[in-house]
Amino acid sequence: MLFSVLIPVYNAEEYITETVQSVLKQSEQDFEIVLLDDGSKDNSREICRQLCNKDASKIRFYYQKNSGVLFARRKLAELSKGDYLLFVDSDDLLEKNALSAIKYTIQKTHADLVVFDLMKISDKGNERYTLPFENNQIFHSHEKYSIYCELLKTKYLNGIYQKTFKRDCFDFEANYDDVKNMRIAEDIYQSMPIMDKAETIAYIKEPLYIYCKNHGGATSSVKLNDIKWDYKLYDRQNEYIKKWKISDEDIQTISENRMRRILGFLSVYAKQNNDSSYKQFKEYARSIKNNKYYMEAKEKASINNLQKIYKLDIVLLKMHCYHILFQLHKRV
Repeated sequence: MLFSVLIPVYNAEEYITETVQSVLKQSEQDFEIVLLDDGSKDNSREICRQLCNKDASKIRFYYQKNSGVLFARRKLAELSKGDYLLFVDSDDLLEKNALSAIKYTIQKTHADLVVFDLMKISDKGNERYTLPFENNQIFHSHEKYSIYCELLKTKYLNGIYQKTFKRDCFDFEANYDDVKNMRIAEDIYQSMPIMDKAETIAYIKEPLYIYCKNHGGATSSVKLNDIKWDYKLYDRQNEYIKKWKISDEDIQTISENRMRRILGFLSVYAKQNNDSSYKQFKEYARSIKNNKYYMEAKEKASINNLQKIYKLDIVLLKMHCYHILFQLHKRV
């Protein structure tokens, strides 16, 4: 079997049928679908069971207590039988000829990993995530540096669902217990070891994946404690920055992105609608100054490249002007 299409399901009763149908209607039919309900509280479990019963030759279905999307994906990988793995979120879609295009590229290039564009659909309009490479571009050995940087420096290659990879590229034996409940940044966190193991990477400059961002999924809203997952991500990024020998110039860009992210959480804290919002905001603002990730990013970033709001944040933090900061971010 060529492909295992792996779909973690959580509270997706409104969307899972359409998602599965987008796979079943593929022009390339050498695949299996593996569904894993991750402790849904709605009717997803029953819908998945019905889908499996209706097309048992193509679909396998499993259920587990809620473990979060990262662990659900890892369980799906263990259950898979295909030579190549592809994750699809339970409210997203595959373009009709996606598997056919990926198969053609695999046959032509013998790639261990195929990456492709996605189309992000939301209430605000559509946005195509595309990479600055040629269609059918191949990356070997030292040529992979540019695609490593694209993963580390931009948002356009973060999604694990933008990648189809040989099962040998998946880190089955790795221990992820310290990030079991990771609810943001889990895609890029899992993508780094996959890209590292792939000897040959091929790129398809077509939006084969349709990402539907209007369903209130796990990443639709940022919560106060989510910054801790960013710090876990930075630790892993630092490992690969060293392993991939990322240049100082590219580290500067990565550091500037980290500055934006850490300072951006000031707005998350400021916009809470509760009586303790200022207290929590002040605690977070105070913690930033001595935070090792902030200090490292500030040292390696070029502050001049940051937007005015972040430059102002840096000045106000240094002056301990927390109330002014609070009022500023409530309005941003």
